Amino acid sequence: MAQGVNLSPMLIGDARGPGYADLWPGQTAVPVIPDLADRLLAPQDGPDPHIAYALATLATYAYSDLWTVAAAGARLGLPHNFCRRLDVEVDVLFVRSQAYLLQSADGRVGVLVYRGTTPTSGINWLADLEIDREQVKIDLNADGTPDPFFVHRGFYRNVRATGWKVVAALDRAVRGQSVARGETIAAGDGAAVPPGEFATGLDSLEALYITGHSLGGAMASLAGVLLHSIRRPDLARTIRGIYTYGAPMVGSPELAATADLPTMLGGKVFRYVYGDDIVPPVPPRASGDFQHFGTELHCKSGATEWAERRPTKQRAFLLPSVPSVGIDFLARQVLGKHLPLPFKLSIVDHLPANYLDALGAAIGVETEFGR
Repeated sequence: MAQGVNLSPMLIGDARGPGYADLWPGQTAVPVIPDLADRLLAPQDGPDPHIAYALATLATYAYSDLWTVAAAGARLGLPHNFCRRLDVEVDVLFVRSQAYLLQSADGRVGVLVYRGTTPTSGINWLADLEIDREQVKIDLNADGTPDPFFVHRGFYRNVRATGWKVVAALDRAVRGQSVARGETIAAGDGAAVPPGEFATGLDSLEALYITGHSLGGAMASLAGVLLHSIRRPDLARTIRGIYTYGAPMVGSPELAATADLPTMLGGKVFRYVYGDDIVPPVPPRASGDFQHFGTELHCKSGATEWAERRPTKQRAFLLPSVPSVGIDFLARQVLGKHLPLPFKLSIVDHLPANYLDALGAAIGVETEFGR
């Protein structure tokens, strides 16, 4: 094998989220969103700002580790959650795919979180920059006949790399089992699960949410499409909402139109764009036609109000805007993040902290740590 080539196998980790007594020892437990589980289970006829904030928090903490994600889910309002991490690295294909699947303690709610571009990961950046379209056959027809669609090659490979394990975990969830084994159990009042075993006797999965920031948002959108393509209606009908933050486009206008159909993901995809985030307008038109799907909600830089607007469109080119990115980042870090600069697109506006601040202020939440 060539030196430096990484062909790592699937890495899997399991954790059990803490309970409120573990998070706030000796204090009255107050989760960040006390009715989060009820909100996630309720019928959705539009974006819920509390759910948007909760999923943005998980998408942000997905840049950390397994235990941190499980603890963040508990803090938000899902104590004793089951959490599984799925991780695949294939450097020669620019694949570094990482997903977290959280499940409420009773089994009724699931949240699939995709990690975005790691700033220090050259492989992630190469996957992002692999902007050429690739034609793949995706089965989205009632008669089972697949149609050819153009997708972003890097995003598609990354979501497919962990996809089969995601489906296996969701299959357990709809059958009343836990998505994670009882390998790491937090102290507290959570029901015990023997090490190495899946919990049984849970309620069947009713509501699944998929989320991610940046590359993670692209993978979340494609995961929703692919869950409809595998002929598992019991899994597809659990999708209650897909919330993405600063996500790029993932496929052709034909794929976007199909995804927006009521029989697919129509009315379930909510894309959040903060300020002049540099990522939503990519890939550029030079790489072929791409188009967003779902509802886009926008917040101006420094503001806290989110409003629906027309979907972001592709720009002609990406490279002419790149030199301004570094200047924008350094200037705002030194002189203030709300400094007006002549550049239309901003890497600073892409940072997940900005999304958290604006979404939290919209519902009166000061921080994601609660009390």
